[in-house]
Amino acid sequence: MKSKLSIIILLIVIISSCKNNKNLDTSNLEIDEAIAITQKEIKSFLADYPKFKKYKKQLIALYKSQNSESLWFNENEEIQELASVLHYNLHNISTEGLDEEVPYLEKFDSIFKTEIENEKSLKNNDILISSLYLYYNDKVVEGTDYNSRKLGWFISKKKVDYIHLIDSIKANPDADIKKITFIDQYYKLHEKLLFYNEIEKKGGWKKIAYSKNDFPINLDDNSTVISAVKKRLIREGYLNHDDSSNVFNVSLKVALKEYQETNSLTINDTIITSELLENLNKPVEEKITTLKLNMERCRWMDPKLFNSNELIFVNIPAFQLNYFKNDILAFNTKVVVGKNASKTVIFDNQLSYIVFAPYWNVPKSIINDEIIPGIEKDENYLEKHKMEWNDGNVRQLPGPWNSLGLIKFIFPNSNNIYLHDTPSKNLFNQDVRAFSHGCIRVENPDILAEKILTNDPKWTKETIHKAMNGKTETTYELETKIPVVISYFTAWVNEKGQLIFYNDIYKRDKRLAKIIL
Repeated sequence: MKSKLSIIILLIVIISSCKNNKNLDTSNLEIDEAIAITQKEIKSFLADYPKFKKYKKQLIALYKSQNSESLWFNENEEIQELASVLHYNLHNISTEGLDEEVPYLEKFDSIFKTEIENEKSLKNNDILISSLYLYYNDKVVEGTDYNSRKLGWFISKKKVDYIHLIDSIKANPDADIKKITFIDQYYKLHEKLLFYNEIEKKGGWKKIAYSKNDFPINLDDNSTVISAVKKRLIREGYLNHDDSSNVFNVSLKVALKEYQETNSLTINDTIITSELLENLNKPVEEKITTLKLNMERCRWMDPKLFNSNELIFVNIPAFQLNYFKNDILAFNTKVVVGKNASKTVIFDNQLSYIVFAPYWNVPKSIINDEIIPGIEKDENYLEKHKMEWNDGNVRQLPGPWNSLGLIKFIFPNSNNIYLHDTPSKNLFNQDVRAFSHGCIRVENPDILAEKILTNDPKWTKETIHKAMNGKTETTYELETKIPVVISYFTAWVNEKGQLIFYNDIYKRDKRLAKIIL
């Protein structure tokens, strides 16, 4: 006889996403062993339900793992409450950011309304629900089956083994299912999507009418545009409902600053500009689309990457690097990423080495495009740039002039991308920081090194800075490698719970939207 636990395990992925069904009645979960579902019956079912043919192997494996027993009906041929959870989630699949027409959903509806005619009908219903479970797992948990590498996404893609998941939870019933199925960011974006969906249902927000004659609008000014801006900010929750006057007051100043920070706009909270009004006039549907696209990216992410003790996480559109230790943000710094002509690659690897006072081995493309023409114009070009020939290649000597700065962080990869210091510190003052040839320049690499090496008594703040400013290159191999994720998210909920919209600097959202929306 099947235990109560094995049935709960089968759907626990679904339960974890359904906040409205926390107290399920699982008191009657015994299953009649006589209800055995064979491969022949699965094949017969798929002939009648061809849209599920892609799940043939999975269905066979699923029932085999459960001793061919019914998964969704009890010994009295009554549908399990857990099937109701799946039914609820499929009817509300749009809340997961998916615009999907669920196949054979009307047939699933009918199971709750009509009595089972015979054993064949019972078995077909059971296989139908199992197929819909696999469909839900396919669409909601794993995401599109389109090859994400064609979209420039080379981060290790998550693949949920639904049978292995069952076995894992049997072995450890107290496992945190959310950490197995999604990264935490998915749930945060999901919550924000529900918020914006409600705004859309209520008609969104009104477009702010303005003309050139309305400007400039400064702090303490009085204008009808100001009251329209306030109403718009109230709609999105940036301003209290009790402030709708025409005066540009301090409360509006505070709200504008937060709006600008969370929408990647230049911070200028004492003036209302046409750029700001253009952004405020973007329809709510545009923000909903952005949330859906980034929830899809979250589906691809393997939670294992985020469950490690340490993690270096770079979000390219944010121009930010976060270093996490024991799930806590230990350090944050600005970065410079690749320009459009030399985009930073989206991928993951493991930090293995830290190189102090590094040489810069100049890439062949730069030698051909920049250095050789420079030498032709000036025979002292290499000397002036602290460079030298090295076995037919060019390298730049260690020192503050070095293009890699005083330190670099190596996570070996075929793209030859790494984190490094830079002598061009002024670029970190820019809002949009896409200037590199593809590598990632770090504003405060010395602090990053200190954080990473904090538990190694040999590497104090003083020894790190001494090595960075040394005349010879020094390489330190980490005893424990640290996962590095170079990601691309245009919407992200930060540690304060703020939803940040970033500019799509590489124009990747549009390509993804064509595939999933």
